[in-house]
Amino acid sequence: MVKMNLGRLFLLRGIGKPMQFLMQKGLTYNRAYRLTHGTFTRYDNKIIEQICYALNCTPNDLFEFEPDKEHLKDEKLELHKLKKSSLPANEIEMLMQTQPIEKVEEMMRKMRDN
Repeated sequence: MVKMNLGRLFLLRGIGKPMQFLMQKGLTYNRAYRLTHGTFTRYDNKIIEQICYALNCTPNDLFEFEPDKEHLKDEKLELHKLKKSSLPANEIEMLMQTQPIEKVEEMMRKMRDN
């Protein structure tokens, strides 16, 4: 099944209040609520574009693929490219805290250069 996983993006972007963030970016309360609670069932192009602008991402970043039993082992499916790794809520922060300062500065320089 293909599904939208905004929680992962909010975590990666350091967004602690996703509903408030989405409403500040122009989405209505109802849409922001349904998107953050996983109850949004119909995504039109305008909504996808609005979310991509807000999160500075691509549509591929928004969606992930969870194969059903029938397609689990069929790695040739292009949909498998949409599988995302799950990140514990504080993994990035923990990684940054345990790295030497020089390495953190190096990572920041590399990120700025991109």
